[in-house]
Amino acid sequence: MRLVPRFEGVSLRFALMWLGAIALVPFPTALLSEYAARPLTVAVYAGMVAVTNLLEPAMFLTGRRATEHGTDAARGDVGRAVIADLASTAALFAATVPVAYLVSPVAAMWCRLALVPVKLGLAHRKRATARRHGRAG
Repeated sequence: MRLVPRFEGVSLRFALMWLGAIALVPFPTALLSEYAARPLTVAVYAGMVAVTNLLEPAMFLTGRRATEHGTDAARGDVGRAVIADLASTAALFAATVPVAYLVSPVAAMWCRLALVPVKLGLAHRKRATARRHGRAG
């Protein structure tokens, strides 16, 4: 949120939708804790996480588009890293929905471990970029 300190218009609408989605996360989480063996429950939870992780870059991209509000970091390597991080999470959670139905709900939940190497790779790339630009990582 520090990268785009002010939201107006479309970015404000995305911010409010994102906050609304975040407020709903406890419901699918509670469902998952009770009915983890059911594909619909795993799909609802994965869909909720995917939606929140898609609304956040939408909010970020529309907020940084306003030149007077977006910071230089938001337009540079840091902004690209934020988008890559959120998009990879959304894509992976969305991909687990068919796995829950076609293979099993447990397999879909285990597939989420694929985020570990993705997140580690993104963190490594962020540190390498910071070193190249002479900043501490």
